[in-house]
Amino acid sequence: MRKLGHVLVLVAMAGYAVSVMTLDFYGEQTGPTEMGLTYFNLLTGQGTASGLTVAGGILMTFGPPLLIVILDLMMLTGRRRGAALHGLVAAAATWATITIGSALNILGFDAFPMGVGFWTQILCVAIATTGTLLLLNAPTAD
Repeated sequence: MRKLGHVLVLVAMAGYAVSVMTLDFYGEQTGPTEMGLTYFNLLTGQGTASGLTVAGGILMTFGPPLLIVILDLMMLTGRRRGAALHGLVAAAATWATITIGSALNILGFDAFPMGVGFWTQILCVAIATTGTLLLLNAPTAD
């Protein structure tokens, strides 16, 4: 079960990274020139924002998932497994809460239909949470 938990966490983080960069968060592509808006573009101002806004968007988008991947890899290599597990649970819970909170906040605007990127991010949260729970409940001698 432990290996399945690691795989689920890593797959969820990879899926999240791809979805925030490439998939429409809200809005729909209705023609060859009309594009929706990715979550990354939403946070970084679509190229019209200052350098600090772009840096903040990059940090907010990729910081927590990168931390989760590092902690998961630490557990896989056997380094400080106990401490890494506690850190992974805390980081994953925080990331999931912020991601769901942002999604609920954006849903409140409902002027735009939610795109496939939105639903992919929600799915990634569910997969990462499942993987984290499997790691948390796995026997130590696995």
